[in-house]
Amino acid sequence: RRDIFVKEDKYPESEVWQPYDERARHFFILEGEKKIGVFSLFTQRPLPIEKYIDIDRYKGKHNAEIYKLAIAKSYRNTPALFFSFVRITEYFSDHDLDTAFIHSIKDKKKNITLYKKVGFKTIGEIEHPNKGPLTVLYCNFNILTLDKLIAQYQKKYKIT
Repeated sequence: RRDIFVKEDKYPESEVWQPYDERARHFFILEGEKKIGVFSLFTQRPLPIEKYIDIDRYKGKHNAEIYKLAIAKSYRNTPALFFSFVRITEYFSDHDLDTAFIHSIKDKKKNITLYKKVGFKTIGEIEHPNKGPLTVLYCNFNILTLDKLIAQYQKKYKIT
């Protein structure tokens, strides 16, 4: 996480871990035994994004925020990244979560494009004091989202 956020994205070191991170559940993304990514998931309000944007008009019954998603550079255009979203969708389904929020540095167009491919929609932009302009997105998760993800995964990576 530090390599991506501090070294690549030039976040201040203080942004890597915040006291509110203790409220999140943290997940590793693995390829075999190798850790290739990490993200945090907040499932109780207030979500971190609520500091900057009113989510009430977008919220579902059970909201979550996917936070600090970081994937090792060499895995960003591989099935591992795409499959991570399939697993996130399954987790949402298994835990009765239906709406997710995520944000990305505005200039990271590839991130935003990927989030849109898996079902997220842009809801606005915010100015973060340490990260600069961010694009905020949300997605209503349901079985159609999972089916769509699996179909895209199979098509992109020619898996049946």
